[in-house]
Amino acid sequence: MRVSAVLLLKNLLTRLHPPAPATERESARLLAVLDHAFRRQLDAAHPPPKEDLQQSPVPTQPSRPVNRHLESLLLHPLLETKQSSPAHGPPPHTAVDQFDHALRTRNMTVAKLSRIARQYLVQIKNKPSPEKLGHRLAAWLEAESAHTKSSFFQSPDAIHDVVPLMYADGLESTVWAWLRSLYECEWFRDGDAVGSPQTPALLHAQDMLISEMMRMSIRRGSIHDAAAQYVAAALYRAQSAPTEPLTSSYKRIATAILHKRHRHGIDTSTFDQVVDHAISFSTDRVVTRSFLQLYHPTSPTAEGLYHELNNDSFAGPWHSWHRKHKLLHAALLNSVLDAAQLSLEQSKFHHASFFLDLAETHWPDYLGASSSSVESPPDHTSIITSRLQRARQLLASHTSIVRPQLAPT
Repeated sequence: MRVSAVLLLKNLLTRLHPPAPATERESARLLAVLDHAFRRQLDAAHPPPKEDLQQSPVPTQPSRPVNRHLESLLLHPLLETKQSSPAHGPPPHTAVDQFDHALRTRNMTVAKLSRIARQYLVQIKNKPSPEKLGHRLAAWLEAESAHTKSSFFQSPDAIHDVVPLMYADGLESTVWAWLRSLYECEWFRDGDAVGSPQTPALLHAQDMLISEMMRMSIRRGSIHDAAAQYVAAALYRAQSAPTEPLTSSYKRIATAILHKRHRHGIDTSTFDQVVDHAISFSTDRVVTRSFLQLYHPTSPTAEGLYHELNNDSFAGPWHSWHRKHKLLHAALLNSVLDAAQLSLEQSKFHHASFFLDLAETHWPDYLGASSSSVESPPDHTSIITSRLQRARQLLASHTSIVRPQLAPT
């Protein structure tokens, strides 16, 4: 009877507390079964949203909500274990320390985040940091409220400083995920109201983020990638909110083309689409499509620019605008001289003369008598002046040849 009682007790204990797996293989198999059951229950309780890839031009990588949720929890800075420091000890030195300290003391703001991001970029430029801030920042933003996310994405300074940080830490895919979340706008709030796809604040936030992503492509030397990003976003915006153009993004690509001129590296098809989605000067103070057409990869033309600048209703406000922006002012002078050169090559001598006269009239700080007082490198001024002189000489030589042909016999 005693033996039977002992066996009965062992059998009962075995049922209540099953023995551990005897081998490593059995342990791995048990762990896989438990993991599968756990994820299946979470997926059943929180099913993934139905994604319609045609609703957004933003490419995304497939990821399960369970994985994203677990990663956001495990990567949260507050779960990291560090040596405790005195409450009134020295202030944190590195940007990562400042970020963690702001979270621990619950005084993180968007403005402070922007300052920390700038400091981090300076630090990693001087000396690579073993601790990456990008993962911490992404986990923090993922766990924050809709109000904080809205404040972050509507802050030009924060977007301007944080996007380069994320790219520097190899988290470009995270920035694309942010853009997708702005397109889906499930959490976005404009004041106290939940945002909709046509909310002006949301549309502006999308534009700012796209522009910064384009800036990163341009910084890496690929204006073509930036142009492709603009075209994709502009096509989607034309369907979703045609009255709200991507002003910041267009300015980004137009200015890049203006500075690179014929060396922009954009293929013909993409360039045509950029021109098709150009913004008019009446909509916003921008570089118009007629300037972009000077640098078309296969068929450049100055015809549109001639008619545009020869129109007083356009030229007056346009000249007042570009004089206020020093770098743009100089770049546009180069474009006007490019237009004169292109007109000479296409035997449009009247147009060439118009552009040269325009340059001398509206850029006296570079070409006039006061050019010695302009705050620009002497070499740059002399190069522009020599371009003008060569164009004048070429125009004079062509005119001397053409005039006898036009004289009556």
